[in-house]
Amino acid sequence: MDSEANLVAELRGVRLYGNGKITRTSTPLLPTVPAHDHSVQGVTVASKDVDLDKQKGTWMRIYLPQNPTTSLSLHHSNKLPVIVYFHGGGFCFLSAATAAFDHVCAQMAAKLGVIVVSVDYRLAPEHRLPAAFDDCFAALQWLQAQAELGCSDPAAADPWLAAHANLSCCFLMGVSSGATYLHHVGIRAIAADLGKVKIRGHIMVVPAFAGMSRTLTELKYADQEELTLKNADQCWHFALPLEADRDHPYCNPLSPQSPDIGSLDLPPTLVVIADSSLMVAAAAHCMLHIFKQQPPHNFHYG
Repeated sequence: MDSEANLVAELRGVRLYGNGKITRTSTPLLPTVPAHDHSVQGVTVASKDVDLDKQKGTWMRIYLPQNPTTSLSLHHSNKLPVIVYFHGGGFCFLSAATAAFDHVCAQMAAKLGVIVVSVDYRLAPEHRLPAAFDDCFAALQWLQAQAELGCSDPAAADPWLAAHANLSCCFLMGVSSGATYLHHVGIRAIAADLGKVKIRGHIMVVPAFAGMSRTLTELKYADQEELTLKNADQCWHFALPLEADRDHPYCNPLSPQSPDIGSLDLPPTLVVIADSSLMVAAAAHCMLHIFKQQPPHNFHYG
């Protein structure tokens, strides 16, 4: 039996011991649902789960709207754009099967007329960063492979994507820690050759960034009920590489160790920042600095 005296850190059922052992409660932090059909304002949205990497236990939930009434498609294509969705959860919790994320993805598919690919990545602390970055980028590579199969061997491609996806019109979307993944994966995608997969834009909702220096907003909302500063620090402690602090480039894009991305051709980006969040100042400062010389980008603050 593990000794309580050997317990190094604990957060919401995840325990880290001095010998490196990690235990996790079997009960999900929030309810989960299997893939199923949704009905959204008269539009049926089908969903299914597809393996990404069986060995790593990663997978994706794909949402396909049936006869949507609107579409974001560019160039008047009769196929649907694709949103690749990276869920939140403080780097350590939740999944693509979490009911709240499942609901949001189905709503987007129906109301925007898009295919949504929601990525289930590996969680920290069992798999510290950059494991989740690698998983999210692997989803883009999977889409690239699907685009190639659609041209060379349509019968071997995923039938939903082969028949309905416009992979030249893809958007990346991340929420909270998922938006942090988007930032790093989006930079990696610019340097990579994804073939017929074209990233047209980024959508970052309340991105999670931080640093060793505290912001006034962090101190103001340190004890807020939804996410305390102590818990946020613990999430970073679980997620970052061993011995790393919050000025690591994975956490602080403006740290001296972070790569210079000023010359990168970033796609148009929408950043949504919540007013009453301890992450607001760090996120706003990072995003404004990164994008100040790279229009068009849009910030929504509220």
